[in-house]
Amino acid sequence: IEFQDGYFWVGRKRISKLRFLWRSEWNEKFFEYFESQRAASVAKLKLESVKQFSELQSDQAFLGFTGDGQLVSDFVRDGAHLLIIGPTGSGKSKLLQVICGSILASTTAQQSMFAFIDYKGGATFDRIRGDRIKFSVSDLRPEEIAVALAQLADEIARREQLLAKHGAASILDLRAMGIQVPTLYTICDEFASLVRSSKSAAVVFEELLSKGRSLGLIVILASQSLAGIPRSMLVNIRQKIALAGVDAVDLHLLGFSRSVETEKTQLESGIHANWIGASAQSVRFIFPADFALEKTLVNRHFSA
Repeated sequence: IEFQDGYFWVGRKRISKLRFLWRSEWNEKFFEYFESQRAASVAKLKLESVKQFSELQSDQAFLGFTGDGQLVSDFVRDGAHLLIIGPTGSGKSKLLQVICGSILASTTAQQSMFAFIDYKGGATFDRIRGDRIKFSVSDLRPEEIAVALAQLADEIARREQLLAKHGAASILDLRAMGIQVPTLYTICDEFASLVRSSKSAAVVFEELLSKGRSLGLIVILASQSLAGIPRSMLVNIRQKIALAGVDAVDLHLLGFSRSVETEKTQLESGIHANWIGASAQSVRFIFPADFALEKTLVNRHFSA
């Protein structure tokens, strides 16, 4: 439930200002909502009050909180791509939504665009709508994934031609010339399943990961394990996140020590994770388990 622009919203439904026009279930939801707010502890982590969403710079994403404050991923400084590894139920999809929400909230259409590939039935991104979405496809419709991969290949070629036309080495050079080219974030849930099922996906993502840094094409991937993800791709992914339950071998390959799961922390309740970037120094952080991207002000502004 939210109050915005003089109206109450229940999920994505704007309700009337006149109480007698409310449905009975809306009254019940309001009662439950305010009762939960009253009972909630002030010390609990509340993402909706986080100012970091609006304070991020372009090409940055909010990941969560450390014992000392916030953890922000910088796709220029920390590495152009991000890989999240964790078994089923560890919070991969939720973290993808937190990252996506922070980028949406802190950038404009001239700064960022999004492409979603969901290989777990579309549950992660199916409620996100708007002009900033290049495409949103899932494994429920394989023919759409083939079209999406072709669009990504075309985007790579288009940006390469744009750089050559202006004699620029990277997208940052174009922006310095006053040519605004938005960063395209390609976000894939259950990436290993995609690669196993599609040879063309392996080819396209190989190119995205090797050329994306200079072309402004950032890739954010989530998978249950590293099995099925070629090493030629992994070497171009500088940022990695390990969630609870990651296999010890995968932890080692990701660059984490085997002790990260047992580290003592003073962090509050939430989903715990470990992040490592180009600096090769791991950081333990948490992100909220109850974040709902489709119910945020972020999505309202970009919904159809």
